[in-house]
Amino acid sequence: MARLPGFIIIVSLVASHCWALDTVPTLIWSSQSSLWDGSSRLPAGQVLSEPELHNLLTPVLANDNLVLFLQDKLSIEDFTQYGQAGGDSAFSHVQWWLQHLGSQLVLPAVSWHATGGLARWLSKGRTVSELKPGQPLDSLPPVAPGLLLVPLEDTRSSDFPPVKEALANNDKRIDEVMRWMQRNERQFTAVYTARRPSRQFESTAGVLGGSGRRLLAASTTQSPTPPTRPLLVFRNASGGPLSLLWASRISVVIGKDSFDLTNETFQGKPNISKSTFNSSDVLLSISYPNLNKTGNNLVLEFSLSNKFFSVSAQNWFTLDSISVGWMGQDNVSYFSAPYISAPEMYSFRCELLGTSSRAGARLTATTKNKRPISLELRDFQIQAFNLKGEYFSYASDCASFFTPAIWMGLVSCGFLILILTYGLHMLLQLKTMDRFDDPKGPGISVPQAD
Repeated sequence: MARLPGFIIIVSLVASHCWALDTVPTLIWSSQSSLWDGSSRLPAGQVLSEPELHNLLTPVLANDNLVLFLQDKLSIEDFTQYGQAGGDSAFSHVQWWLQHLGSQLVLPAVSWHATGGLARWLSKGRTVSELKPGQPLDSLPPVAPGLLLVPLEDTRSSDFPPVKEALANNDKRIDEVMRWMQRNERQFTAVYTARRPSRQFESTAGVLGGSGRRLLAASTTQSPTPPTRPLLVFRNASGGPLSLLWASRISVVIGKDSFDLTNETFQGKPNISKSTFNSSDVLLSISYPNLNKTGNNLVLEFSLSNKFFSVSAQNWFTLDSISVGWMGQDNVSYFSAPYISAPEMYSFRCELLGTSSRAGARLTATTKNKRPISLELRDFQIQAFNLKGEYFSYASDCASFFTPAIWMGLVSCGFLILILTYGLHMLLQLKTMDRFDDPKGPGISVPQAD
């Protein structure tokens, strides 16, 4: 794969359409020859995890000059839609560099969890310089050998011209940086990837109250799009990740007071020092002091346990309860979550978790309070045990097996089977005449009584 033209590989692999939706393409080219041998060939459709990506990029680390072009969103479909052959392609310069340098490696499907932490991994033990968007190359001071990080223009709009223009501008920016590296007579290796995929495929399941069946780790129908906020990571004393939590929205309503905890949870610095961990029980405690600068103190806690179930011959973790405390320990409301469970190796996600009747996994209050409390977590995902990095494992979804679409299909098939059975029954009841008129013999006389 490493020696073939990059875009031919991309187009051919897109035709198979067999990789997961939560992936981004990663293109690598280098002025050094033969960085990758035959062992770098990948089976078609394979989605690369973070360890697998790091293993493939190990030869790159020997190069003193690394350039990482990091875009906000990119999917393999962008190359087929905007990368037409000829002068109208939005990736003409990238294509040229892939085809004219000594080594290239095209990875069409890499987990976005892996590309999100790529800059941190490449920067280990290196001097990092950043070329900000719009900053002229002439203003860039001579940098020591290391990692040059080049954030590219955002491609947020879904309209055709703005996206293509943004991709074309990024393509020109990549070409400018590459030629600047050549003018400085540097041997370099460049990596072009993105933090998130740009394409999300929707189904009708999300329209029916969010009860569609989904078994993806982080992205499915309608929601969640890949997280735009960092995960909330609970760490041990040495800094290693122990548990992960994410949601696109966390809201608590206490009486007439409404609190949106999303930004405070994932972009602020909530107090999680009271969280406790062991092999069988975990308490994730998130404290919000002086919430909304009102002096109110709110605490949100998730209690999880890990148990062995002999029927499945494996450990399962369950979310036993969620508690909301405010204004002291005397005001604590507990909610039970009886249907939230997943194998220990998995994470758990739900499109809507809360006290609402529309929730895919509904929370039930187990305590009575003077002020009514409601809790809502959208695109909720959690993993408390058996982490292998700062990313979620494969997810077990809260959706039931029989979705509304499946029920509609079963009912329709049932009606058709009933109609067919009735028709066959009527056909079997038909009887032929056992007596016939003989045109050459005497006619049949049927005496009739008055």
